[in-house]
Amino acid sequence: MGSLWASFEIIVGSFLHNLKVPFSGTTLSFASVFLVIAYVQIWREKGLVWRAGLICALMKSLSPSAVILGPMIGIMTEALILSIMIGLLGRNLISYVLAGGLAVLSALLHKVISLLILYGMDLVRILEGLYNYAVKQLRITGLDPVTLIVLLALIYFTAGIIASVLGYLAGQRYLKH
Repeated sequence: MGSLWASFEIIVGSFLHNLKVPFSGTTLSFASVFLVIAYVQIWREKGLVWRAGLICALMKSLSPSAVILGPMIGIMTEALILSIMIGLLGRNLISYVLAGGLAVLSALLHKVISLLILYGMDLVRILEGLYNYAVKQLRITGLDPVTLIVLLALIYFTAGIIASVLGYLAGQRYLKH
């Protein structure tokens, strides 16, 4: 599972990031949640998700892309969120939906942390940077910063929910056939 996840991250991730496709990190996160939730249906081993995330993150270091550390941290963050939520709430659709939503939302939080590292503790500049990022990604103007950031967070969380449900259905379909 980890090597398949890494293959997708390396090939598709490098392609999307080099083309500077909007929401490329979110797209990769969506696909990761789908893949992980589908595989969790098939393989019921404890610790599978965080170990697959570790393998994926380590294999990402072999990526031909210039930016490697950020995606490696993002992959491991997603894996830990998924693993912790599934471990706490059990293997059920509600757990998967919450875990998937939070895992994809972590891509946005990763952006906030990157801005925090770049700008330091100056929250106004961080929020301004996040607002500018949201305006650039959504191509929406005229909304106040808080509304736009909440809208962006809801989009990320909803994408995670959709990925989780699709992954769950794919895993269940595989088990039936």
